[in-house]
Amino acid sequence: MAGVNLNGKRLLIYARTMLVLFVIYKWFWGVAPFPYVRFLLVILLGYAFVVTFQFTPKQHVLTWWAHLGILILGSIALQASGHLELFGYGDHGELATLMMKGEVFPRWLGGSAVLLYGYRIWQMIPGLNQYAKDVDSVLMFTRVAGGIVMLLFSAAALYKRLDRTSVMLALSSPVYLMLSTAYDEYYPYVAGMFLFFLLIVVETDSFRQNVRSLGFLLAILPIFYAPFIVTSLIVLAYYLLFESTKRLELVFAFLSSYILLVFLFWNSERGDYVSNLVSTINTGNHRLLFGRYWDQAASASIFFKPQNAATWKHFGDLSYMLLWSGSMIPAILLGMGVYRLATNKVFMKFITSSRTPLLVILFAWQLFYFVFMLPRLGPKTDIDLFFSFYICLAFTAGYVWDYIKKRESFSDRINDMIVPTVAANTVVTLFFLLRAGIPDIF
Repeated sequence: MAGVNLNGKRLLIYARTMLVLFVIYKWFWGVAPFPYVRFLLVILLGYAFVVTFQFTPKQHVLTWWAHLGILILGSIALQASGHLELFGYGDHGELATLMMKGEVFPRWLGGSAVLLYGYRIWQMIPGLNQYAKDVDSVLMFTRVAGGIVMLLFSAAALYKRLDRTSVMLALSSPVYLMLSTAYDEYYPYVAGMFLFFLLIVVETDSFRQNVRSLGFLLAILPIFYAPFIVTSLIVLAYYLLFESTKRLELVFAFLSSYILLVFLFWNSERGDYVSNLVSTINTGNHRLLFGRYWDQAASASIFFKPQNAATWKHFGDLSYMLLWSGSMIPAILLGMGVYRLATNKVFMKFITSSRTPLLVILFAWQLFYFVFMLPRLGPKTDIDLFFSFYICLAFTAGYVWDYIKKRESFSDRINDMIVPTVAANTVVTLFFLLRAGIPDIF
């Protein structure tokens, strides 16, 4: 009987959230013919997610992710066979084009070098090498490989912190899941890595940290995605200032690992790595394809001018990306969690607890990046550009609620609120992101 009551309560919250999101999304979507039958199937899939969370923490996480893993692998297989077409965003085919040219892209140094190595092995396999010259085959190779990488990092995150709300919210982020479905971009090769990085530096106790391993982790993150260099430097500075680690050894491990990895992946015949990296950074109006943002970039910068960032139009663009990335619900959950901490008069204790200041700093940087970074393809096409912000937002919201659940005895009631709300948000947003398409209101 308890299971029935639990499912009934979660179904009510799930249905209510689903209805609200559907009305909002359908209103934006317009009067075009709407695929109601497929949407009904999505609703049923989401409710299966809600029901599986009635077991013990270990069981419910493993059960749901077994189902989700099958669905993701199925979507990858269907796309590879040409039986399923999903919407995509960002730069289409750029990674596959670089592979066929035999080029390592400085901004994606580690990932593009490893993929190029795999591509060259493919070219040497008799019988299969004939497909290595086919653009569509190379494109599908990069997409499937990205989906597999996402699944592996998801499994690693679950193994590290199986029953944490921070992990559940981050892995349930619609953009995170979108990147897991054979997505045509480079981001699947680093999104899961970023989540695992957050788990290591925020959730792992200081005395369990290996200084050399930490230095290598801080180095490998920007090697695979250069914009993560700021994140690595923030964590490095935090450890040097506030953690009782072997400071010189940590700095040496970071610098030596970074230099070694550059030496390993970069072809010196192409010249200096740093100058090549700088040349790939789009500043000012370079490669700016969204007309309304023309001349809004700060001089020789990747960011908006402050006066352009502080406008209602820009606020509308940010709200659009928050809504259609499925990040509005995690933002609301974060706000509710902070309010609960404040009303219980434990907010300051939370802020000063172990490793929370580091997460706050990382979140502040991601928020700054989200607000001021200029999406050169526009808010719709470049909605995936801010994947790290969406992941960090969901992770931070879950981290706050994990702290609350530790201090309160009715954690099941908290799960009854969070799980169906997140489920509804995930399945509805994914449906629009991947199948119905998000509206172009620009």
